[in-house]
Amino acid sequence: MVENKFAQIIKERQKQDIKWLRLSPGIQGDQGFFIYLYENISENYKYDYWFKNLDQAKEWAKERYDIDESDWKTVIELNRMGIMDIDM
Repeated sequence: MVENKFAQIIKERQKQDIKWLRLSPGIQGDQGFFIYLYENISENYKYDYWFKNLDQAKEWAKERYDIDESDWKTVIELNRMGIMDIDM
């Protein structure tokens, strides 16, 4: 099972005040993947996109926001970075 992962968008790639992405599997593992777009990671997301599979979701994030595989962080990794208040 894939867990929620988050990526911070570098300032030069931010659009419409979107600063964070969350990659989440569909509720039932076979329902694709969502990318939620946040202005502030501790508040509700502003937009979402659905993708048929994980590769499509990650490719979209790479093309639109230049998010590499190493940019995706788990909640535990964000907590270690001092980011505690995260919308889930």
